[in-house]
Amino acid sequence: GDKKYQGILEPNGGGQHVAVGTFPTYNSTPATSGPHWNQPGVAPMNWGVYTTAVPEPAVVHNLEHGGIVIWYQASKVSADEVAKLTDFVNAQVHTSQFKFILSAGDVVDVNYEPMTSAMSHFNIVADVGFAPPTVTWRVGNYDGPAVTIKNDVRVDFAEPASQRGQFYAVERAPVPAGTTTCTITSGPYANPTGSNQGGGSAAQPFIDYDVPSGTYCYRAGAHNQTASATAFAYTTPLSMPSPPEPVSHQPTSLDARVSSSASGSASTFDDSDVIKIAFDEAMRSPCPAGTSIRLRDGDGTVADVSGDCGTTTAVQTLGGITYQPAYVLVITIRGTPTLITPGSIPGLQLPATVVAQGGITDEDAYPWDLTGSTDLVLGDPD
Repeated sequence: GDKKYQGILEPNGGGQHVAVGTFPTYNSTPATSGPHWNQPGVAPMNWGVYTTAVPEPAVVHNLEHGGIVIWYQASKVSADEVAKLTDFVNAQVHTSQFKFILSAGDVVDVNYEPMTSAMSHFNIVADVGFAPPTVTWRVGNYDGPAVTIKNDVRVDFAEPASQRGQFYAVERAPVPAGTTTCTITSGPYANPTGSNQGGGSAAQPFIDYDVPSGTYCYRAGAHNQTASATAFAYTTPLSMPSPPEPVSHQPTSLDARVSSSASGSASTFDDSDVIKIAFDEAMRSPCPAGTSIRLRDGDGTVADVSGDCGTTTAVQTLGGITYQPAYVLVITIRGTPTLITPGSIPGLQLPATVVAQGGITDEDAYPWDLTGSTDLVLGDPD
């Protein structure tokens, strides 16, 4: 080819650090290696475009870090050509940008050369562009009060902080009974015909209506139109029973416990204590205004507690058992318990038993069944 576009291999001039202000003699013009400055904020220089002359010993340090330097003579380059060079430099991917744009599902081609005289390459060859969310499901009735069975599936998304508000396409695959893990090879994934949403977001869960009996895997991901790729996250398998569970079931508590706050007493219920109650089905969240729990302790004190009340979109583990999202109700006590009947010891003591409640229901508005519940005692430890 045209020799004016061919590079020239220069001998390695070393990498000795010299005092700032010293101007070594280099074996080429411009320099490609050799002694250079080393001072934070001075050398290596910040990456970017400079419109005035920069000290060569500072730039050589950038070269040592693997950088590329484009020099030009201002008297021989037009303003239009400088603008084109600036646009070219600004369009390049810097190390910090390279780290930022990497996300789960991307494919990086790595060609590592162990010899210091050779060059290693790290190229993104498939940029999905979005990290997959954490995807969870729960079965319920989302058609309305006229329907008496739970045969709908709700898919919730917990997304990375860097992509709030993203829309996620949802697909479903039928899998054999007994399947323990959902993966890309679990089955033929397709958008469920029971929904016209196509997908959902963290603020708008996806609802798959009237799901037939069977075992299924769901997956969700954000599609990158430019790369024509999607990074999927997969749920755990779910089984829709035959016949589906009726909605007339009142929720019962399986595990109830409280964690004392660092600012209060470990022996009484105080502001910022956290109550967690695991139920046998998904609960309404957030709890309606005025929700409270009435507790009675061992010395006869009866008091009402209330506060921030709702479920989370993530699975919860209580007593070594993992519960699906929305099956664990979390109540953070706000203020001092409201005394109903004083006991022999001041304050509502731990442990205490739930004797009444108001406002806590399942997603079908059926109230908490205290009589049929397994655990109504709040203790720390339980």
